[in-house]
Amino acid sequence: MEKEKAARPRRAKSFDNVMSQYLSSLRRYPLLEHSEVVELFQVLEDDVAGAGAKKRAREKLIQSNLRLVISVAKTYGRYRLPIEDVIQEGNIGLMKAIERFDWKRGYRFSTYATWWIRQAIGQHVLKNRRMIRMPAHAVTIQRKMAQATAKYREQFGQDPTLAELSDLTGASQTVIKATIHGGNNTISLQSPAFVSSGGDCEKTLERTIPDETIRGNPMQIIAERQLLDLVKQVMSELTPKEEAVLRLRFGLVEDSTDSDQYPVTDAEMREIMSGKGLR
Repeated sequence: MEKEKAARPRRAKSFDNVMSQYLSSLRRYPLLEHSEVVELFQVLEDDVAGAGAKKRAREKLIQSNLRLVISVAKTYGRYRLPIEDVIQEGNIGLMKAIERFDWKRGYRFSTYATWWIRQAIGQHVLKNRRMIRMPAHAVTIQRKMAQATAKYREQFGQDPTLAELSDLTGASQTVIKATIHGGNNTISLQSPAFVSSGGDCEKTLERTIPDETIRGNPMQIIAERQLLDLVKQVMSELTPKEEAVLRLRFGLVEDSTDSDQYPVTDAEMREIMSGKGLR
């Protein structure tokens, strides 16, 4: 336990060093003037320009705007998501902005790119800020409910009823009930089940939950194997035809036996199945 506690600060320190190095590396890429940005986009649209020139222009556009991504990513710190993931999603938004930007309209690329960066990070936050992910439509309904409730409370001094909330949001009462309770009272399986007197976590919650499936019961598994061995032993005393009939009829043992190998009449089948033909 003490080793784990000592490892955590080291991992955090290592991550801080990596992020610090990443931020320092961005200083190598100077900010571009608007005219320089336009020239790079002109290269991307030029049919005469080679693939190498277009690749260099695109990389320069990305590199010179990575600090813009970080400045936007910092505003999402309240959601407590890993900052490296947020930056990564913002970088994806930046690349989408480069693909869609039309320099002929006269807008600055940084203004246009900021919207795409926020959109990419916002989608990431929407999907990952909850321990249990909610569908996008459920999150939208939840936002509408919060806005409608706040407005109703300001106007009438109390919260709306379920029926009133349904009228205000346009969602059914069943959907509203599910949305209200969605994601509530979630507990991590890595949470401590109990803590010792010394303050150390002795066992996590996931280790206290029994496995209710048959495969999780060792005694049941052993019993199944013993029964299978017994069936194999009994079947070994039958004739090949009788053994094949029972194997094909009940699937007792996985086998590639083809039923055409052992033609059996209806009378023989009834005799075998009744047990009279077994010897």
